[in-house]
Amino acid sequence: MRIDGLVNVGDGIYKKQNLETILREMDANGIDKSVLCPVEESITIYNREGNDLIAAACKEYPDKFYGYAVANPWYGKKAVEMLTDAFENGLHAALFVSSLQGFTICDPMVDPLIEVCRKYRKPAYFHTGTPSFALPLQLCYLARRFPDVNFIMGHCGANDFVYDVDASMRGMKNLYLETSLNYCETIFKVVEDYPDRVIFGSDSPRSPLEFELGKALKASEDQEIMEKFLGGNLLRILEGGASE
Repeated sequence: MRIDGLVNVGDGIYKKQNLETILREMDANGIDKSVLCPVEESITIYNREGNDLIAAACKEYPDKFYGYAVANPWYGKKAVEMLTDAFENGLHAALFVSSLQGFTICDPMVDPLIEVCRKYRKPAYFHTGTPSFALPLQLCYLARRFPDVNFIMGHCGANDFVYDVDASMRGMKNLYLETSLNYCETIFKVVEDYPDRVIFGSDSPRSPLEFELGKALKASEDQEIMEKFLGGNLLRILEGGASE
């Protein structure tokens, strides 16, 4: 199964994409399922509306979509309630963009939301690559505090901070790498070095699915590794629960 680990849906200022476009692109590129997230406005402010949009898409197309839930930790107890409601409503993981939401990844203010992920055995995706709020080593520190929650390092540090990936991954069984927006050499390296913990994503429409998949398909000639990279690793943590 091929799964796109990061796909944006909604009508935002910076990103605009509807379900019909996503489904058409999935079909054209041989993608079986995609993990949807809302656009920036919903990630930062309109969390509940974004979660409702993603939940509705997943219920309409259960064989095509998984969904990320969003909650800005600045909402405090309200954020905990929103994330809890989103998981109860069937969403599959949490997504954080700390550089937009206004906190540093390893700030304890996010801990109550990670506790919700732990309770529901859901992975947490964090955008990385934006100083000083969203860096790989910050995610490593957070993942060390919650060893029984799976974390996804979005964009592997996004090129500028890819050199922190190896240090972040050392000894971390609960940290996974998502490859969107990276150079080919970075993708090839993390697929080779971390075949059991690397995840394909496009971040469309920020980057076209066809372009991101084209890079990914060149990552390895080992069929077993490619099956893990293109879907198996992500499927395991979306449906298999938290880290042992």
